[in-house]
Amino acid sequence: MKKIIFLAIVIITLFAFKSSDSIIVKGKVTNEAGIPLAGVIVMTKRSKIGVQTDSAGSFSINVPNTKEILVFTYTGYQRKEIKVGNERMITIILEPAIIDTNQVMIID
Repeated sequence: MKKIIFLAIVIITLFAFKSSDSIIVKGKVTNEAGIPLAGVIVMTKRSKIGVQTDSAGSFSINVPNTKEILVFTYTGYQRKEIKVGNERMITIILEPAIIDTNQVMIID
């Protein structure tokens, strides 16, 4: 019985330390003119955790560890990837996507 209780305590302790590795990263996403972008998808590259920016372009995401990469995507803008590292507050400026006008077809 003592072995079972000891094993349960060890397992609970391991899960507690594992979950404490996660960090909260907050930030704001704007365009080149400094206008906040609402609805930008912010996703972790490895663990596939995602959130969207609010109307002020702000986000808050729970990231599993400092080695994670955040991916920012928004229609009409270039995708951007940022390594979390020690950052807890991130400001992202998304640049417009370049459209190849040679591939645009106009139908009259």
